[in-house]
Formats: sequence, structure tokens, C-alpha cells
Amino acid sequence: MGKVLSKDIRNVCLLGHSASGKTSLAEAMLYITKGSDRLGNIASGNTVCDYDPEEIKRGFSLSASLAPVSYKGAKINLIDAPGYLDFCGEVAQALRVAGSALITVSAKAGVEVGTEIAWNNVTDKHVPRAFFINKCDDPEARFSHVFKQLREAFGHSVCPIIIPLLDGDKIVGLIDLLDNRTYGQDGKEIAVPAGNEQRIAELKEMLMESIAETSEELLEKYFGGEEITREEAVNAVHTGIRTGTIAPVVCGSATTLLGLEPMMEFIVDTFPSPLFHKAEIVVDDDGNESEASTSESGDPAIFVFKTIADPFVGKMSFFKVMTGELKSGAELKNLTNGQVEKFSHIYTICGKKQTEVDALSLGDLGMTAKLVNTNTNDTLTSVAGAKPYKKIVYPESFYQRAIVTTGKGDEDKIARGIQRLIEEDAPIT
Repeated sequence: MGKVLSKDIRNVCLLGHSASGKTSLAEAMLYITKGSDRLGNIASGNTVCDYDPEEIKRGFSLSASLAPVSYKGAKINLIDAPGYLDFCGEVAQALRVAGSALITVSAKAGVEVGTEIAWNNVTDKHVPRAFFINKCDDPEARFSHVFKQLREAFGHSVCPIIIPLLDGDKIVGLIDLLDNRTYGQDGKEIAVPAGNEQRIAELKEMLMESIAETSEELLEKYFGGEEITREEAVNAVHTGIRTGTIAPVVCGSATTLLGLEPMMEFIVDTFPSPLFHKAEIVVDDDGNESEASTSESGDPAIFVFKTIADPFVGKMSFFKVMTGELKSGAELKNLTNGQVEKFSHIYTICGKKQTEVDALSLGDLGMTAKLVNTNTNDTLTSVAGAKPYKKIVYPESFYQRAIVTTGKGDEDKIARGIQRLIEEDAPIT
């Protein structure tokens, strides 16, 4: 996948409690869009995003990984963040460069601690969010119960968009409440089975209630008994997602691929592109924050949000293009230390697979290797007089341990190991 225009980019962070299906969701989206030739699974240890030997061994994500998905002309940069609370620093890195978040919730387990933490994180950082209720095809799935939990926990901004169609207790498809479109297991249109009428009517009423609360005009229409048109509803959902006043709920199954294409279409149509934010926060030497405007053209500036010390490739620096267009061969100045770094090669990353590209647009995510004097949280730019971008704020440490050598002469080995750890995991200051 070469250069993509900024208007067609969606940077989406996958959040949620551990085992709610984030990595499986990314795997399914890659498979549907031909980004991978097989549908991997956690148990087999062959997913694209969990490629590290420790992740395969343990069966869960340890670090945030990238998986770009191409769908209907758009590039969805998925950032698969770990669900275990031990790796909250990885979540902070992912959210720093994400334009929106998709919070996965198990249709069996419902709202868990990780769900609440994900909600608090996106709320604190003002990141647009939506929910994906996963595993809806499971015999023990309880969509109605889980949706009720979400409304009780996070308020009326939570509104249903794509919900299950039931034939008795069995899910046979989905219905898009905005467009009244139905989808069967094979993605084709189906008739609504009898017995769904009251359920659909109740959920549509909840959707209209959430939509009405996005503006005074719609609120007056709603309480006045006037009908909110489809066009008004669609525009309200689009605006509500971007402003955080609406948190849509879609559902499906990452393992059977049910509902994945409608969900991706919803992401492309409603989630904000990098052009939505006209400026980025920068910080001067005294710690004062201000806004620096962004542009698709002009000199580039990037922000390094993640570092991997790979024993074979060398130091891998993951970055977001914050303004301008980054071209291969560019020379940028590191505002932290004043050193000039050359970007001889730039790549897009899908799991561990690297694809070299000639250029990356404003808002896109990429990687370059072997930058000598660059670490996580650094800003590099050729813009004269530029200030560094606001850094990732990591959580405070609550537990410290000392490291001592057991053998004579091991100090150098330990020092090299600690240095690698510091490059990957920024120390708490």
C-alpha cells in the first residue's frame, strides 16, 4: 500500500478488556480485505499482530502493533493495544497517535474493568469512540444485557447502530438501524424474522434519543413529536462521533466474520480523518502549551510514539506524520537534542511485515530504522522555529526493584540489557 491521501486515512486504536477480541478483530479485518491470506487465531499463535514469541507463548498481546487495512479506497490504520493493565504504557502510546478508538466488549462477559479503563482513557484524551460487541454468535451471548450495561455505565451517549437479528434465541443476521439495512451470515440482505419488531422499535427509540441530545434543534423536534429524518440522523451521528457526544454500538463476530464489512463501512464513513484536527499541541521550553497548525503540504514534522530495539533490524522508530508530507531521503532535525537524522528508508508496518514506501501523508503512521539519536517522544522536523509536540504521559510507577549481578563481569551485559529496555519502555520521570 503506497501513499494514501490524508482524507482517506483513519487511525483507529483497538481497546478493551483482555480476551475481548481486539487482536482477532484486526485479524478478521485483514483477512476480509486480503491483507493476509489466512484467518489466524490466538490459540494457533499465527495472528498478524501477536507475532512476538512471548505473545505467542502467553496467548495475549504484550505491545501495541500496527495493521493497516485497505477498504473502499480508505486506509484504516489499526493499532492493536494490549488489554492487560500491566501494559498501560503501550495504550498511552497508541492513543497519542490515534484519531479514534474502537472499544471491544465480549457479548458473553459484558462490561469489565478493562472496558471502563478504556472509556476513561478515551474520555480523558477526548478521542472519538465506538463500541464493538464481539462474539455475538456465541450460544452464551447476551447482546441486550451487554448493551444495557453499556448505557448504565457510560450514559445515553451510547447508542445502537448495528444490532443482531434473532430467530428465537439464535442470531441469524444484523440490522443497521440508521439505514434499515439487514445482513445475513453471508452478508446478503435477509427478511426480518418475526418477533424482532418490538426489540427493534425500542432500540431505534434509544438511537433517536441519543441523536436528539446532540443539538437543541433536534431535541426540540424529538420532544415535539416531530420525526427526525434519516439525513438529520446520519449527520448527527457523524458530528456526534467527532465531538464525543455519541458513542455508537455495532456488533458482530471476529471469528465468523459476521458484521465485519458493515463495521468497516461505518468506520470509513463516520470516523474522523487526520484533516479533522486543524492543529496539534506543541510545548515550549517553559512547558507552555499552544497550537501549531497542520498542513498536507510543506515541510514535514513527525512524532515518534514507539521504539522497538530489534536485534536484527536495529532500533525501529514508529512515528506519525504530524504535518506536511514525509519523503524517503528527508533529513529532519531532532528538537530534543538538535541532531539531524536522515530517513534513508521509510516503511509501513503490518505486524512484523515491513513495506518500503516513497512518501507518507499527513496523519499516516510509519516506521524507520537505525535512527542514531532519536527515541520515543521525540519530534523531528525541517520546519524552521518549530516547537516539539506534546509528549506521551506515562502512568506513575508503583513498584520498584533493584538489579544486582550474580557473577563477576556481568555488569556490561546487564547494562546493555537495561539500555535496550529503556529504549523500548521510556523510564518514568
